[in-house]
Formats: sequence, structure tokens, C-alpha cells
Amino acid sequence: MNKSELPFLSASELSALIQSSEISPVEATEAYLERIESEDFRYNSFLTVMREQPLQMQLKLGRDSFR
Repeated sequence: MNKSELPFLSASELSALIQSSEISPVEATEAYLERIESEDFRYNSFLTVMREQPLQMQLKLGRDSFR
């Protein structure tokens, strides 16, 4: 699956991909953050994007080991 398609999946589709190890939670988070970064200039819908915190938390919890 193309990483740019991930932000358009439903929660259940995304969950299934993570549980089947097709993607990791870190990859999903990065896809959402990249989408925010590439599109927010149009909508200006985020005041603050805390990019590092969710990635650090997932790595600390070992969530990248799903793959």
C-alpha cells in the first residue's frame, strides 16, 4: 500500500493493516503527519503539530515492533 493512501483509510481498515503487520503504527503516524505538513498551508487548521511526541511515545512503547 502506498503510504500516501493511509490517511484516507477508515479506522477499521487502518487497524487491520497494523494487526496484519502490513504497516507499523509508526508508519501510520508518519503518513498522517506528512499529510498535515503537505496540506495545512491551504486550510490552516492546526495551530501546533507536535510531530516528535507521538513518534517518541510509540518507539518507547515498542510499537514499531509490529512489523
